[in-house]
Amino acid sequence: PSSTLIVEPPGKLVEDEKRESGRVAWRVYWLYLTRAFGFYFIILIFVVQIITQSFAISADFWLSHETSQSSFSAVVFMRVYALLCAGSWLFVVVRAILMALFSLRTTQKFYLDMLQSIFRAPMSFFDTTPAGRILTRVCAAFPTDQSWDFVYVNFYLFIILLVCVSRQQIKLLWISCCLSLAC
Repeated sequence: PSSTLIVEPPGKLVEDEKRESGRVAWRVYWLYLTRAFGFYFIILIFVVQIITQSFAISADFWLSHETSQSSFSAVVFMRVYALLCAGSWLFVVVRAILMALFSLRTTQKFYLDMLQSIFRAPMSFFDTTPAGRILTRVCAAFPTDQSWDFVYVNFYLFIILLVCVSRQQIKLLWISCCLSLAC
């Protein structure tokens, strides 16, 4: 009796990684926008942005309208302009704080969810997924040191701009107060 030995090729333990191609779905953007605070926070950011732009446009309009007049009250002009600039500055700061809070909180949520998924994955996941692939995914979620330089430069430029704008608006408020006390 002859027996035949059937040898099957060994199974592939690690599968090749599949990559998506094409455009990013709107669902992904929506998930990012609403992940941390929900839909109403996005509405709040838009409202603050509209108010910020309204103050800036109003200040420009007030400046052009009043300076085109042949005669105007300097005290009223300075008070209104200073208040419009102060309102614009206030809402720019509020918008910056909201955007920083939004981006930080959303990034934290995504990263913590990713870590939770890795920590709760079954052992078979670690058997079939190379550690390098896991590390690449986790590290890609965070910017490298070189990209943080851009963030620091923008932060310092924002602080310098904030100080300069604040000084100008404080000068305007001071001049307005002095003029109102003189009259």
